[in-house]
Amino acid sequence: MSMKKLKWSNYIVTFDDDKKTFLFKSITETLYSLSTEEYQIINSYIKGEIMAIDDTIKRHISELYLDGMVVDSDIDEVEIFKSTFQDKMNSSKHGVIYFAPSLKCNLRCKYCIIGDSIENPCESAGRDMTNKDAMQA
Repeated sequence: MSMKKLKWSNYIVTFDDDKKTFLFKSITETLYSLSTEEYQIINSYIKGEIMAIDDTIKRHISELYLDGMVVDSDIDEVEIFKSTFQDKMNSSKHGVIYFAPSLKCNLRCKYCIIGDSIENPCESAGRDMTNKDAMQA
């Protein structure tokens, strides 16, 4: 994989302990662990704060990319999810339910739908949920 402009998936939740950072992708239920130092380097690379990375970090980024934890910066994950969801709904006799919070989710909505028909968007839309809030929810 050539190194291109990337971003973290909207569906990643991170958890830290003393020396490890765990990344969980809610849609695919994929879990990935890195040392906290490796996570910080990758995060700095994705933000464009550093340009030079070693082969170990490149390997991690490639694996994260293959797992969909980092995506091309021009990818619209919501559109992809909507399309996938619609395909599954159309092919199922029983319906499909997904719980796929993004980092903007505050888990306070009475219901959650994807699309332009949301009648009551969350009051705090645009604010990232803290790890503490996620663990309490």
